[in-house]
Amino acid sequence: MEQLPHGVGRIRMYYREMLGVEDDRVIAGFLSCFAARQVKGHWDCPCGSGRRLRDCHLKMVLDLRTRISAVDAQNSLRNLAPLGKSG
Repeated sequence: MEQLPHGVGRIRMYYREMLGVEDDRVIAGFLSCFAARQVKGHWDCPCGSGRRLRDCHLKMVLDLRTRISAVDAQNSLRNLAPLGKSG
């Protein structure tokens, strides 16, 4: 039986699978969008494409914001912050 990670490792795995990315900085960028009071389409997309959010992942961000509360996103971002700096 496979051992699943706990705590921060579990949070990291959850968002990596949901977003389909490995880079913790990209995950942190998406979490910032989920935690924001309002999402603006002219922001740079957190995926790192260099495109504006409205021309890239806006639909996904808006969809996930309905499933992930701002408080949960803020807490996850706070827990993953040390990983994003080195990851």
